[in-house]
Amino acid sequence: MQTSTGYRLLVAVVAILACSFAGAMLAHAQPSTVQSAAERLSQPGPEDQCLAAETGLWDVVATLRPTPDAEPVVSEGLVAERTMIGNYQQEVMQPAPDSDAQDFRRLAYLHYFRAEGCWQYVSMDTRFPVGIMPAKGCEKPQGGKLTLTFDSLPFVGLGTEAEGRTINSNLEIGHDGPDHEFVRQYWTCADGTGRRWLAVEYEYTRRAATAMSGISTHRNWRQTGGRSNSGTGCILREAGRPLASRRCAGNTVSNAIALISRVLLPA
Repeated sequence: MQTSTGYRLLVAVVAILACSFAGAMLAHAQPSTVQSAAERLSQPGPEDQCLAAETGLWDVVATLRPTPDAEPVVSEGLVAERTMIGNYQQEVMQPAPDSDAQDFRRLAYLHYFRAEGCWQYVSMDTRFPVGIMPAKGCEKPQGGKLTLTFDSLPFVGLGTEAEGRTINSNLEIGHDGPDHEFVRQYWTCADGTGRRWLAVEYEYTRRAATAMSGISTHRNWRQTGGRSNSGTGCILREAGRPLASRRCAGNTVSNAIALISRVLLPA
C-alpha cells in the first residue's frame, strides 16, 4: 500500500516538472510582443518623419554679417544634400559643381532626442576654425521657429593673434513652405555692449527631383520610388528674409574674408 502511494506521488511530481518545462520552452519559443523602452524610443516619431521629408538636394544662399554694423555679404552657388542616418538628419553643404566659390565642406546633424524631449544639433565647417559647434533646444517651436542654443563660441579673429573673445549664438530654423527654409544665427558678442544681431543666415530652396544629379547617387530619393520628398516640414510658418544684402561677384568666400578684415582689423 505504501509502495503504491509512493509510486503515485512520484508520477505526480514528474508530471508537474514536465508541464513546467514544457511551459518554459513554449514561452521561450514565442517572444514577447512588449517592446523595451529602448526599442520603443528608437521608432521614428513625428519629428523624425519631418526630418525624413527634407531629404534631397537644396540650393543654398549664405549671408554673413560679422558685426552689427557690417554690410551683409552673400555667397551663392552652394548646394546642400540632406540624408537620414537612422533617425539622424545629415546635411553636407559644398559649392555646386558649376560654382566658382572656394571649395569647402560644412557638415550638420539634426536629431530629436525623444528620451530627453530635446532637439540636438551639431555642425562643423572647413571654411573657418570654429571647431565642432553643438547646439540644443528643449522648448517647443514658438512663433513658427525652432530655436536652439549653441555653446559659447571662441572667436579666433582674422589677425596674426587670436582675439580671445567669445560669441553667444542661437540657431533658428523656420519654413515658409515644404521647399523653402531659413536657418539663422543671432550673435551676441562678449564685448560689454550686449548688442544682438543677425550674423549668419542660410536660405534653402529644394531642388526639383529632375535636377538631382551631379552631386551624389541620391539614394534616398530613389528609395521613395521616385516620389517627391516634399512634406509638411517640421515648422511651416512665415519665415521672411530680414537681411538687406549685397551680392558679391567672383569668389564670394574671398570677398567675405576681405570685408571681415576691413571691419574687424585696425587700419
